[in-house]
Amino acid sequence: MTAFRLPADDLEYAVLRQLWELGAASVRELHDTLGRDEGLVYTTIAKVVDRLRDKGLIQRRRRGPAFVYRARAAPEEVERARPREDQRRTGRAPERGHMRRITSSCRMKWWYSAAAAWIPARANTA
Repeated sequence: MTAFRLPADDLEYAVLRQLWELGAASVRELHDTLGRDEGLVYTTIAKVVDRLRDKGLIQRRRRGPAFVYRARAAPEEVERARPREDQRRTGRAPERGHMRRITSSCRMKWWYSAAAAWIPARANTA
């Protein structure tokens, strides 16, 4: 098992997913496949790659004048660590994959129905 810290945001996850798909890539290749579509500049992708390297998620090797990056952590390791990180951060036990989405969806539906019922009742009393 590789020691690492989890990605902090969606962009870090996107770059890491791209490295898993490509196997190995330079920052230029990552920018060409990911950054341009998202409207990101080269230096943004370079900074994200540096952060992922500092977190122990990717490694680099020199290939000619450029560095080539490869993921150190397998996708399964990162996905397995996410619920533990959520629990550490929130202090709550992690919910299982699809059940998390279902319970979250149910909570939101309940909240919206409760708010919808409360708002008209509140407007009539004013």
